[in-house]
Amino acid sequence: MLKLNWEKADEIRDLLDEGLTVSEIAKKYGVSDAQVSRIKYKDAWYDFNRDMVRRQRRAKQKTGG
Repeated sequence: MLKLNWEKADEIRDLLDEGLTVSEIAKKYGVSDAQVSRIKYKDAWYDFNRDMVRRQRRAKQKTGG
């Protein structure tokens, strides 16, 4: 069964940005550390345009806009 989807991969990237460790995130989502590392280093679940939108959304949240 597929445990991840694009939404969850985005959530994982957000948690990594917030400082959670690969192991903490892997445990939370029930996946391996290796899978989270692949997401972290953009070897899996990566799309440039989707990442740009995510980064813009995060920047707006940080500035309150």
